[in-house]
Amino acid sequence: MKHIITAVVIALSAAALAQPGRSDSLWPAERQGSLYADQRAHAVGDLLTVIIVQSSVASHEAQSDTKKNASASASHGTGLLSFFPDFGLGAERSTSGSGSTVSKTQFADRMTARVTEVLANRALKIEGVRSTVINAEKMELRLTGVVRPQDVSPDNTVLSSNLADEQIEWTGKGPIAEKQRPGLISRLLHFLF
Repeated sequence: MKHIITAVVIALSAAALAQPGRSDSLWPAERQGSLYADQRAHAVGDLLTVIIVQSSVASHEAQSDTKKNASASASHGTGLLSFFPDFGLGAERSTSGSGSTVSKTQFADRMTARVTEVLANRALKIEGVRSTVINAEKMELRLTGVVRPQDVSPDNTVLSSNLADEQIEWTGKGPIAEKQRPGLISRLLHFLF
């Protein structure tokens, strides 16, 4: 029995030694690119993160003042017109108005967008859409724009202020958005006046 076990161990050892050794890399072969290559977005289908920081303030002020006077008078008539007593007529009209508006908007977010086209000047056309549904309320953030490759940072992010032709839409549909919509009578009065 001792000879059989020894023969099996020798056979297994010889089979193990006959197979070539295998080593695994820390950098998997299926990963595209090089450890040292630039990993920033540069081709159609590449992803990059847009850091959205929007802040705008607008104000407008107007004031007007108008005044108009008109008057007429006559003394009492003579001769055939003696039955007219003294009469006078006067009118005065004035209007004044002032108004001011101030609008302030701030918006901050992050989202990943996909390169949809590389333009002739190597600028990247990007588009991203994010939809979230919470309690039957659908919120959608849509972003499009054009970014220069040199504005993409080494960590593959870009500020929204560096986008050209930037369009950011934040829309909502559902019970909350419906309640915030003016009623039919309010919309009719707004249309008429």
